[in-house]
Amino acid sequence: MNIENPITKTTENIIEEENTLKEKMKFIAMNRFKIVPNREKDFENIWKNRETHLNDVSGFIEFHLVKGNSEETHTVYASHSTWNSRKDFEVLD
Repeated sequence: MNIENPITKTTENIIEEENTLKEKMKFIAMNRFKIVPNREKDFENIWKNRETHLNDVSGFIEFHLVKGNSEETHTVYASHSTWNSRKDFEVLD
């Protein structure tokens, strides 16, 4: 078994490895919504039928809308989109 001794690594090696890991990491953007009772279907329909161009945006991977718990005053929804990098997401702003 070949086990690399971390003490023998140079600072440059460590920085290079860290940068490689950062390049491989994905970025997830999240939003949370509180929807008043009895308007959940309206909210879901707006999201399902909205015009979107995300599939044409460089770095975009996927989007999900998740329905959470319902309380007396609201129902919680969360959305998250996955991107190849934070930089790809920030280009939208």
